Amino acid sequence: MNSKSSFPIVALVFALAAPVCALATDLSPTPNDQKAPNMQKNSKSSIAAEQAPKKADHVVFEGVRLLTTEEDLQGNISVADLTNLIVNIETQTKKVFATTKQPGMLLLSFTSTPTEQNVNLAFQPSELAPVKHLQRLKAALDGLPKLNVKSNSVKFLVQFTLNP
Repeated sequence: MNSKSSFPIVALVFALAAPVCALATDLSPTPNDQKAPNMQKNSKSSIAAEQAPKKADHVVFEGVRLLTTEEDLQGNISVADLTNLIVNIETQTKKVFATTKQPGMLLLSFTSTPTEQNVNLAFQPSELAPVKHLQRLKAALDGLPKLNVKSNSVKFLVQFTLNP
């Protein structure tokens, strides 16, 4: 495969990684932090305070795993469409699980074909799954616009960690 044919997949990976890279950049020490460590400790805006997760950050987007080969993806879907769907999935998931107190891992399995889109949800530990939240998320995800797949099927997983 030449480098031009893998461009859409590489673009998708970078588009999805951008928020993570931005977060890492925000948390890296600045030259001022290194020059005046004592001043930083006494400051109200200490690094620890800046790194403390916000209340809404307890739903953490861990990433996407494509289960369809690059060859099957090319010409079958638009990278922009897939990226938009994943952003919508993340938004809905964070919205639905904003109030849960249950820690765990949430795995969403998507299969999109030209005629339908199916999603399956899994939660670990399964015996502590927040059933009402999962039902609300399933309904929200079923209401999202379908991925425009031209032929075959596209399969991918989206993973979240809940840290209330």
